[in-house]
Amino acid sequence: MINELGLLSLSLIGRTDVEKGVLVSISPSEYISVYARRIALNVMKILEGQNPKDFPVQISGLKEDFVINAATMEQIDIYPSFGVLSKASMIAIIPKRNVHYTIESAVAHALENNLNYLTEKKNGEIQNTEIRIAQSNLRPNGELSSSVLNLDSRSAQLLAAANQLTPQTEWSGNFQVNQVLYSEPANANVSIQKMLLESEKQGLLSLQLDLVLDVCTAYLRLLQTHANLNIQNNNVQTTSKNLNIVKTKANIGTVSLADVYGFESQLALNKISLDDAATVLEQGMISFNTLLNISLDRHLIL
Repeated sequence: MINELGLLSLSLIGRTDVEKGVLVSISPSEYISVYARRIALNVMKILEGQNPKDFPVQISGLKEDFVINAATMEQIDIYPSFGVLSKASMIAIIPKRNVHYTIESAVAHALENNLNYLTEKKNGEIQNTEIRIAQSNLRPNGELSSSVLNLDSRSAQLLAAANQLTPQTEWSGNFQVNQVLYSEPANANVSIQKMLLESEKQGLLSLQLDLVLDVCTAYLRLLQTHANLNIQNNNVQTTSKNLNIVKTKANIGTVSLADVYGFESQLALNKISLDDAATVLEQGMISFNTLLNISLDRHLIL
């Protein structure tokens, strides 16, 4: 409901709430395990006879875990600066939309809705019409005409002096039927149109097979790129955790700053790879949606 209202949300618990839809959290995600260890150590010291008044009340060693839910960010129409995004771990980079297909249903949907395939099917229907037009030249052709002349007495009197007309009524009709017995151009036209229809059928079959191949390839490529995106995202999170560990070790002098700089460089490279993987997956989604002729802002749930 908070997201539907377009409100910002911050979790004090950590990554768990962000995975459920909260926008952002900077709280340590491992605080529960750290607190549990501290409580266990304090209990052990008390059992050993130490005075609890001498125990520290602060817990050190916890590192902030800056996490942003990309799907929530898009839902509430909030887009932080690149500097902010580069420092955060992103989850739900590709939002889930209400589109779910198996590879079989994807192929069936494409055969019913792909624009190129539907256009080719219409061309076949048009070619059937062309055949009927060509065959009409070989069928009987009838013509019927009729005319009526009615000259009343008043008009006859006005014209009698000059034309010697008398009142009269005359009705004539004509009916003519023509049948082509043999016409080489007409027969050839019918044969040509039938061959063109067969060509359209073969072209439609070829397009159908190509469409099935393209949909299957796009679907499998989406699975591959989605898995690669998850791998790159895990690499970023793992490198970020290792960087925090190395920074702690550098503060106590067990490692040099060169190790810290090395992990920072690796983290930057991992984030570039993550951005590239997200771009490739988004491009794959666009190609897949185009093949199925569905809205480009809807994503396949993998």
